[in-house]
Amino acid sequence: MIDQSTMTWKTEQVKNSFPKNVADAILKIPLSRRRMNDCWSWAYITNGYYTVKSGYKETRKSRNNLNERINHEDTNQMVEYKSLWKQIWSLPIPPKISFFRWHICKDILPTCDALRHRGLDIQDLCPCCKNETETMVHAIIQCNSIKDLWNSSGLPYVLEFDNNLSF
Repeated sequence: MIDQSTMTWKTEQVKNSFPKNVADAILKIPLSRRRMNDCWSWAYITNGYYTVKSGYKETRKSRNNLNERINHEDTNQMVEYKSLWKQIWSLPIPPKISFFRWHICKDILPTCDALRHRGLDIQDLCPCCKNETETMVHAIIQCNSIKDLWNSSGLPYVLEFDNNLSF
């Protein structure tokens, strides 16, 4: 696709070989006037030879740069988020309650359904009622055994549960 005598693109061949937008992009690539053999080269290391180590380092750099951009863009949200969690963790309640609440908010409560999705060979039925799959919402609010507990607590918002709730 390069005319070796003039070191220019063979415009018609490029246009006939690629969609218009790709051909236009290719034709905008400047060609070197020096006559050198083409070769593969890895731009992220001085000798130009790819190694797994150099690929790994470049991947880590790219990931760190992406994380920095995300963190920079979400700084205000992160400050609010950290402030909220700081308030939650500083509440005067037993640590086991704080950890339970944290598991719920992070959706990492080890319910039968969650454990089964992680590859454990167990039944996903609720061990208390044995009627439904034990999801987080079922284990916390919907299970009949738990409903009795919530009824005795007198917390009205729990009794008026929205079935579309997700944590």
